[in-house]
Amino acid sequence: MKDSFDFSGFFCDVMLGDLAKWLRILGLKVNYDNKADDNLIVYTAKRENLLIITKDRELARRKGVDAILIETDGIEDMIKEVLLKTGIKLSDLKPFKYCPVCGSKLEKRDRDDVRWFVPQKVYEEFSEFFVCNNCVKVYWKGTHFKKIEAFVENLRSRL
Repeated sequence: MKDSFDFSGFFCDVMLGDLAKWLRILGLKVNYDNKADDNLIVYTAKRENLLIITKDRELARRKGVDAILIETDGIEDMIKEVLLKTGIKLSDLKPFKYCPVCGSKLEKRDRDDVRWFVPQKVYEEFSEFFVCNNCVKVYWKGTHFKKIEAFVENLRSRL
C-alpha cells in the first residue's frame, strides 16, 4: 500500500455493501458489486483508478494493488477508518451526490418531473427532489434525510 493515494473513487469488496452505501450517501464515488470476485475488483479498480476497500487481507496485500484494509466493525467505525486512512475530511464531502443503491450521480429535478413516481402526499409536502438516472430512484429530504443528517453529525463528533 502507498503512503498517499491518487484515485478517482473506491471499489468496496463484497463484504462491504453497507459501507459502500454510506460512503455514497456521504458524497463519495463508490463501485460495489456483490457478485464481483477479487480478480474483477482488481481489474476494475486498475482500469478506473479506484482504491479498493476490503476486509480481505489477501486482497489488500496483493502485489500492485492499491487497497486499504478495514480492520474495524460497525458502520461508523469503518467510515472513520476510511476517512483517516485516505486523509479525506468529512467537512470536504458533499452528501447526497450519488445514489446509495447503484452509485450513479443524482440530479435535482422539479416536482412536476417526479409527480408520478412519488406518493401524492410526498409530492404535496416536498418541493426538492433528486433522481438517479441509472436506477430511476427518487429521493427527497424527508425523515430518512433527517436521520442521515443526525448520523453524519454523530460521525463528525467522533472524528
